[in-house]
Amino acid sequence: MRTSVVLSAAGAALLSSVAFAAPIIDESFESYASTAAMQAAWPAATVSSLQTTGGNPGQFAQHPGGAVNAKTFAAVNPTDAQPLKFSIDIFDDGTSANKRMTAGIRAGASNIVELGFFNAPSHFAFRVINFSSVAPSTNPNWVAFDTLGQSGINNVPNLGWHRITAMIGDTTSTFTLDRGADGSIEATHTVTTTPTAAGFTELRFGGPSGLASAGGGAGFDNILLEQVIPEPASLGLLAMGAVSMLRRRRA
Repeated sequence: MRTSVVLSAAGAALLSSVAFAAPIIDESFESYASTAAMQAAWPAATVSSLQTTGGNPGQFAQHPGGAVNAKTFAAVNPTDAQPLKFSIDIFDDGTSANKRMTAGIRAGASNIVELGFFNAPSHFAFRVINFSSVAPSTNPNWVAFDTLGQSGINNVPNLGWHRITAMIGDTTSTFTLDRGADGSIEATHTVTTTPTAAGFTELRFGGPSGLASAGGGAGFDNILLEQVIPEPASLGLLAMGAVSMLRRRRA
């Protein structure tokens, strides 16, 4: 009996570690032959343009600020066990700390998450607003990555591509900054926040809530939204393996 319990626990640990990402939006801008084609896929009343070189890598969208480009999708409600991963690469020309350029997900006016540049309180920033107001949920509006109590974060304009990522669950959301998009995380911050029942239905990029950007625009590339969920096929295979282990042990 003791052997069975130990092996079952080991099997459960293996099962819980297996997951895969279900893409909702995975945009590298490589499939578009022209600005018109890109704008057709990402409708907006804006002059955003497709750039064929200089992305991270390849093509990217250059946005001047103001009205957003947006896509809608079927509502998705993340949980801590099946979180949403939202990630963007954003290009900073290094010329101004007065930029207001972000990519974000939301459901209308609810569950707003935005990542990118904001001029108050500082440059690299994120916000989480209009989530549930039930304690202990929080709704921080524009948190600068240099306020996170981590050494070495000089939050100023920085020429190059940068990656900002959010992992969104139903009790917490974690935000990371990777300046240079080289895999080195300079800052991490977790907030306690619970999405409302509306979930998320829209992804947009441009000015946050359509705001203009007096400090100039930004480039966007590798916009990714996916849900991390258990993989049934792998779970079944691991379960069969655990049963096989038990049978061999009993033999």
